[in-house]
Amino acid sequence: MLKWFVDKEVAERVMRGGDLIEEQEVESRPEKIPRKCLDENVCISQIKKHFSFDGWSVHGSWTCLKCCNELDSGESIVVWNGAIYSVLD
Repeated sequence: MLKWFVDKEVAERVMRGGDLIEEQEVESRPEKIPRKCLDENVCISQIKKHFSFDGWSVHGSWTCLKCCNELDSGESIVVWNGAIYSVLD
């Protein structure tokens, strides 16, 4: 998933335990980002830990496609449980 938002070299550096991804390293042109990142089954916040605050903020907030609240806001019906997202009833 990292390669959807950054160059291959940046993704590999991060996966080897390198620095966090900074704002200038993040692809900011929407037409260059694969649409598959919008799929409701993709757990996009899994990769958040690899970004600096500014790097993660490049694309604004990530919104739950089920309830339209920001993921990890405490208001989203979709909750990260460590392995998958689950929908709260």
